[in-house]
Amino acid sequence: MLLIMVRDGLTMRTLSDSDAAEAYAAVDGCRGYLRRWLPWVDATDSPEALAAVIRRWGVSYRFGHDVALGIFMGGSYVGNIGLHDMGRPNRSGMIGYWLAEGAQGRGVMTDCVRALAGYGFHWLGLNRIYVNCAEGNGRSRAVPLRLGFTEEGTLQDGEHLYGTFHDLKVYGTVARNWPHEGPFFIVAPEARDKAKAMGLRDEFLSVGETWIHGGSGLSDVGPDGYEDWVGDVARFREEAPEGRVEASTYLAAQGGRPVGTVQVRHRLNDALLCSGGHVGFAVRPSERRKGYATKTLTLALAKCRAMGIGSALVTCDKDNAGSAATIRRCGGVLEDERIGAGGKATQRYWVRVV
Repeated sequence: MLLIMVRDGLTMRTLSDSDAAEAYAAVDGCRGYLRRWLPWVDATDSPEALAAVIRRWGVSYRFGHDVALGIFMGGSYVGNIGLHDMGRPNRSGMIGYWLAEGAQGRGVMTDCVRALAGYGFHWLGLNRIYVNCAEGNGRSRAVPLRLGFTEEGTLQDGEHLYGTFHDLKVYGTVARNWPHEGPFFIVAPEARDKAKAMGLRDEFLSVGETWIHGGSGLSDVGPDGYEDWVGDVARFREEAPEGRVEASTYLAAQGGRPVGTVQVRHRLNDALLCSGGHVGFAVRPSERRKGYATKTLTLALAKCRAMGIGSALVTCDKDNAGSAATIRRCGGVLEDERIGAGGKATQRYWVRVV
């Protein structure tokens, strides 16, 4: 539902049941280290237990209370980060995180917190974000300080871990003091995103582009149909209409501004095998030639990897040199060209993602 590009080779995304075994292995591999600071380690005693937690995170995400994301380096799970307790009307949230020992010392968590805080401020419209760190956890405390958070005080005996109380240091910042731009990400559209999504749609239509690739029919959505479209997009992830395939549709955004759309088809039918492929995407006219197409396709391929799609088919019209260059930058290898209806040639590229 959400994939954030942190830097080359480093992403954050929502987890599913299929991630439970890998995530559990990471927890189990540094259980002693994590137990010093985190209360849930003993209860995480099997992949099944972690899968149940992941499902609860999904429910909380849909209600807008929490955003829990896995951290992936080079496609491998190395930790978790979350934006929790997002309260209204205060528009605040708390960031928590952990990172496997082997991934530490490379600025990973600093970059991840910067990206998630930027998502919270720029996209979700939060006003205050804070981090609570155990007083004795120097590495954890260093992260918000590097990013300009203010040490606001101490919660005496703020956390009870395995029979011992620990003081918590509180670090906070607010939107007006946040100096960092928001990250690039793709996110499943929600009802709250109506103004952003419809503004995106209107720009495509204003220049005569009446079909938005990867938009799951957004171009045809009227002012009163947005909520129904969001519901259709959610249903199509699980069950497709006859003649279609299941697909995940996202808005692509930089900071607080949507820059395009992208759809990942979960499987191929005969029509998509000829033209369309696993991924369709579009960048809004005012944001083209800025690298967003490459970023969008990169995150779409990360979604393919998460779904277990070993090689993804990505197609484009033969005369679309920009799209062809984007596909090649992302590792696409041209297999062939096929002539479709009206005599138009489609280039078919395969990208190895697993």
